[in-house]
Amino acid sequence: MTENQEPIMINSGQFPCPNCGAFMKYSPGTGGLSCEYCGTEVDITKDDSEIKEYRFDTLDELSNHHWNDDKRVIKCESCSGETIIRMNEITKACVFCGSAQVVTEALDEGIPPESLIPFMVTRAAARADIKRWVSGKFYAPKALKELDKLDKLISLYMPYFTFDSDTSTFYIGQKGTHYYVTRTKIVDGKTKTVREQRTRWRHVEGVYKHDFDDTLIHATSKLDQKLIQSMKSFDLKALETYQEEYLIGHQAERYTVKLTDAWDEAKSEMKQVIYQGIRNQVGGDEFRLTHHTTDYGEPYFKHILLPIWITTYQYKNKTYPVYINGQTGHVVGEYPKSLIKILLTVLGFVGTAIIIYLLINSGVFQ
Repeated sequence: MTENQEPIMINSGQFPCPNCGAFMKYSPGTGGLSCEYCGTEVDITKDDSEIKEYRFDTLDELSNHHWNDDKRVIKCESCSGETIIRMNEITKACVFCGSAQVVTEALDEGIPPESLIPFMVTRAAARADIKRWVSGKFYAPKALKELDKLDKLISLYMPYFTFDSDTSTFYIGQKGTHYYVTRTKIVDGKTKTVREQRTRWRHVEGVYKHDFDDTLIHATSKLDQKLIQSMKSFDLKALETYQEEYLIGHQAERYTVKLTDAWDEAKSEMKQVIYQGIRNQVGGDEFRLTHHTTDYGEPYFKHILLPIWITTYQYKNKTYPVYINGQTGHVVGEYPKSLIKILLTVLGFVGTAIIIYLLINSGVFQ
């Protein structure tokens, strides 16, 4: 980075290059802005202020009136996807499905992002990650094999909510302990001695406590939920205080999941952890939970943005998404299986089996 250079923010929400005046963009992996015309790089002065978490009763205070002043929403009339862009940016295609049926709308007030993980994976690295991922998909069609050649690779900040909760769960259940008895029985007219497993049950009750930190919930319904779930590999220790500079040159999706709905999903995930914790606390060979009540204390939340690269491809009139984790480079995606390749593989196995059978019966191996 060039030292002693500070970016100057103008009213459009962009940063002019101190060398040539062109607008700069955040450069993944560098921690700063770069000019694609003259190569000038400028450090971003990090905001080291504390990343805050908020109680639910402060929700009304967080409906921000300034964060969205210089932004608008691009809404796709095909898939209903919504992307936040700056007022002076032009988008002709939907980031989610590639449709050109996009319209602009005003950005409603909402909860501003508290923090984000800046992009660490460059466009070139994302392409290399896709190429490695594709190389392992033998049964994929040609359309996927040529995916790394596509120009449509979009950098997007995804919205998430994180939740903290100090839980206390009162439970009632039954603990099962195995024991064995030996008895004699007649099987096929013969007397046999067998050892049978039995279970002795006894009543148990108690309190299980667990402190949850940063339970991560995806705050949009427009991306493939199964794929997004497999991308929960972000290191949240790398969160930075939200700064506009990190979004320059990239897009951000508006959250579409209500905070209360996200909290319900978080509690559902917490319940699975709580059940396993109770199970471990009780011990025994088997366990039956007959009643439980959980106190979630005063839960805290924050709105964060996490980076991904997105691309899609068409195959037989269907769109398939591929996502690349913008922090780690991990690739997840959908792809159809090529029936021709599968058929050739099956025929190959069948042909090999027939040849071996003929050789055996011809006496070659005798």
